[in-house]
Amino acid sequence: MIGANGTGTLSYSVSPTLPTGLSYSASTGAITGTPSVVSAAITYTVTVTDANSAAATATFRLTVTGTLAATQSIASTVLTENHAATSFIPVTGAGGTGTLSYSVSPALLTGLTISSTTGAITGTPTVTSSATTYTVTVTDANSATATATFSLTVNAAVTAAQAVAATTLVDNQPATAFTPVTGLGGTGTLSYGVSPTLPTGLSFSTSTGTITGTATATSTATTYTVTVTDANSATATASFSLTVILSVAPTVASVKTVATPYGSTAGIVVTATESGTVGVATGGVVTFSIASPATGSFSPATCTLSAAGTCTTTYTPTGTLAAGTYTNDIGASFAAVGSYAAASGTTTLTVTQITPSVSLVSSANPVLVQNAMTLTATVSSSASVPTGTVSFIDGTAPLGSATLSNGVATFTTSTLTVGTHSITAIYSGDTNFITVTSAAVSEQVEDFTLSLTTTGGGTTSAVAPGGTAMYPLTISPVGSTTFPANVVLSVTGLPTGATFTLTPESITSGAGATNVTLTIIVPQQQAKLERGGGIGKGVAPVAFALLLLPFTRRLRRSAKKLSRCAALALLLLAGAGALAGLTGCGGGGSIVAQPQQSYTVTVTGTSRSLTHSTNVTLTVQ
Repeated sequence: MIGANGTGTLSYSVSPTLPTGLSYSASTGAITGTPSVVSAAITYTVTVTDANSAAATATFRLTVTGTLAATQSIASTVLTENHAATSFIPVTGAGGTGTLSYSVSPALLTGLTISSTTGAITGTPTVTSSATTYTVTVTDANSATATATFSLTVNAAVTAAQAVAATTLVDNQPATAFTPVTGLGGTGTLSYGVSPTLPTGLSFSTSTGTITGTATATSTATTYTVTVTDANSATATASFSLTVILSVAPTVASVKTVATPYGSTAGIVVTATESGTVGVATGGVVTFSIASPATGSFSPATCTLSAAGTCTTTYTPTGTLAAGTYTNDIGASFAAVGSYAAASGTTTLTVTQITPSVSLVSSANPVLVQNAMTLTATVSSSASVPTGTVSFIDGTAPLGSATLSNGVATFTTSTLTVGTHSITAIYSGDTNFITVTSAAVSEQVEDFTLSLTTTGGGTTSAVAPGGTAMYPLTISPVGSTTFPANVVLSVTGLPTGATFTLTPESITSGAGATNVTLTIIVPQQQAKLERGGGIGKGVAPVAFALLLLPFTRRLRRSAKKLSRCAALALLLLAGAGALAGLTGCGGGGSIVAQPQQSYTVTVTGTSRSLTHSTNVTLTVQ
């Protein structure tokens, strides 16, 4: 408290007296010293006096608390590596002024921390440490401090090591004590526990982990877990397997599953194994058997168990077993030997389907469009004759199907279009054979055309009687470069008496596009004699006279002296009696010429059942 104003030098006094150890300056009003007693909060009055004895007062409160102290509450502790520590306060603070704070030196181990407000140590140490002394400093609001120490040790983590992986005990026979799992590390004394509970009659030591006793019941192989725990409740686990068997264990026959392809004549090795006993029933006799519907024989039919507990024979089927699964058809019987009871076992014989061979042929390749061709699929195997159906496929499009007869299926079609077809046969499979697709047959379907060329002729020709007409034709294959079969040519629609030639008259298979010439020879035009003086009556005399006119002129030069009637008679004779009905020279008849006439001539090419035609026009004028 500071005084001010007044006259002269100011002086100070305090009332009541300060606690022991504290001094009050009369000249400055300052309080100094170290209190040596505790004092509750007391109100003190300070009087300030000047040289004229003028005075002024003011008050303040003063409390003297107890001495700050740090007390060791835990002298030493031991933690376990990698196990969470139970929170503990090794040093407690008391006294002092205001809130106390805590710190430790040297720094705690990795994973541990100290609370600056409570002094509690928490966390999980991740490293080991030998016993180390740590100093905890307690500090109050006036920066007063006090210290105390404690010792901290961190032991290695608890471990559990498997000492016995598996063991087999015999019921009602004392077990030789064994410790399946051993514990190491940790803090303090280790304890052991096991789960699940051991078979009846067996005991487990919680202090050593040792198993002792006599099992009174059998047990299949069971996995047990042993837990090792230290004083800090840190744990580690490991496991082992335990089986308890009968004191006189029966043999358990197991026969290895066997399989063979359908139709195989090779022997099938069959192995029987004796297992599940204490040791091996060496010397036990095994007899093999086969059950219906499977048949066959074993060589040898019996055998003696080897030291390894196995017995092997060779099974040879009788005939050909159909593909399928013959469940438990192969058996093995173990005869009792020594203290081992008889037992038996069975296995399944599997006869697997096999792959047959599939071939496909075509009756005609190439083949003419619209002509029938037959596809023949042959499905064969050395084992037996396959049954079932065959589907015939054109690319991806089904053509049809047929049932196998003695391994052969046929299908006839005439619907394939011109071009190349990739045809396969898909065998459906049956009990003994799997589905198989044949190699593709490349079937060539061809056609041919019959056409007129435009060079050296055309479709129409006009000739005089006795003349010759020529037509150039081209006959070409379609869908290929050669004809798949012979092409025979024919001509129809000719005038009466006309003749023709075709060069060539036919085209052989394998030939390519061929030029053919049609030649038509028109006969000398016939005439007819018309009686009664009018055209259209009788035999068309004018046309007949025109027909004979050239002959008449020649006869006139050679028989100038003959009368007209005699010459006419000669002409009639030269005409081979064509005018036998005429009499006399003055019969009233006349010769008439036949008018121009056109004919449609058809050229036809025939190859097997396929025909193509083209027409030409012949005009006789």
